[in-house]
Amino acid sequence: MDRYSWTLLVLLPLAGCRSRLGETWELPDGATALVDQGAADRAAPADLVASVDLPIVPSLPGWPMPGHGPQHTSRSGALGPQHGVVKWTSANSYAGPPVVGPGGTIYMGSGFQAGISALSPVDGHLLWSAPIGCQNLALGPDGTIYADPCTNVPRLCAIDPALMKTKWCAITPEDPILPLVIGDDGTVYASFVSALVALAPSDGKFLWTAKLAKRGLGSALAQGGTVIAVDEGGVTALDQKTGQVKWSASPGPGSPEYYPGIGLDGSIYLMSVSHGPGVTVALDPANGKVRWSGYFGSEGDNSAPAVAADGSLRIAFENGLFAVAANGKELWGLYYNGVLGQPAIGADGVTYIGTRGGVVAAVGPEGKERWTLNLAVASAPVIGTSGLLYATGKDGKLRAIGP
Repeated sequence: MDRYSWTLLVLLPLAGCRSRLGETWELPDGATALVDQGAADRAAPADLVASVDLPIVPSLPGWPMPGHGPQHTSRSGALGPQHGVVKWTSANSYAGPPVVGPGGTIYMGSGFQAGISALSPVDGHLLWSAPIGCQNLALGPDGTIYADPCTNVPRLCAIDPALMKTKWCAITPEDPILPLVIGDDGTVYASFVSALVALAPSDGKFLWTAKLAKRGLGSALAQGGTVIAVDEGGVTALDQKTGQVKWSASPGPGSPEYYPGIGLDGSIYLMSVSHGPGVTVALDPANGKVRWSGYFGSEGDNSAPAVAADGSLRIAFENGLFAVAANGKELWGLYYNGVLGQPAIGADGVTYIGTRGGVVAAVGPEGKERWTLNLAVASAPVIGTSGLLYATGKDGKLRAIGP
């Protein structure tokens, strides 16, 4: 087989950043590559490693970003596993939560060692790896991968996995905060310590910047063309097109701790901590006024509540999983040793969680446990395609649970 090479020309949005413009990388037979124009900030990257993919059903939904979508409902249109059986374990270790494309391909970051990898849902084998990106992954509606490349100069990069090249990298105020939010039109909303920025998906141009009063915690897309930005001081509603402030509020009790979630009725859900107990607050999207607040568990983890198809919530707390109606009434609770992150809800209403004790559990919509599996997990699970659930272990290896 003839040897070949990829050539990549990259346009940076700001000057003063080292890059390798037009550099050609020669690859081994059969390999494909992504070239990072910010690689000069790190050691020279290794060649991308590729393998032949196995058949994947392309029509099933995926898990394109933390929280599943821009409203952070953490609810999938796919079914999760009916039984707690491990299908495969990845050969390599990764960091952070996975994201899953509509065709089932799984994308993982490597943490502080720059690089991302694509895995097959069939058996977890490596499809390709790239010397760009390392954490905070999200997928656009066209399949573009967005990631923090963990370079010396803070950036956000867009990667085209189909063409095997970097589309753009934009220099940013700081490293973006998890999670990135991608709108239906592809607009990227990136939260930082000092600001929320909207970026154009075509070239990474800043469309608008909204400064935050205190440390940024994340954002979500609400009804009526509104972006909800949360910082440690409160909540701000911004116009999705212009970034202009619609309203701001400092709801109590407590202060926001994590990124927001949006309910089916438009309610804005916040998790906060006030003197120990975990507080869930529901805000009116029209003005930010408190609709209800409640204490349902002891502290919360770093997530928004998950929103079921009937509008009820699944909330992770240090002492368990709780179901709460959209009006704030507690429905049921199951006690676990520290629920990790945001629960994931399947198409049949089953909720999947991971715990600090290393257990993965499936809980029916009525509050009864369906199955448990001890995997020494380190993060909340996400729902993929074909009935699979993915959870990262404390050893960094990804486990697929399902048929």
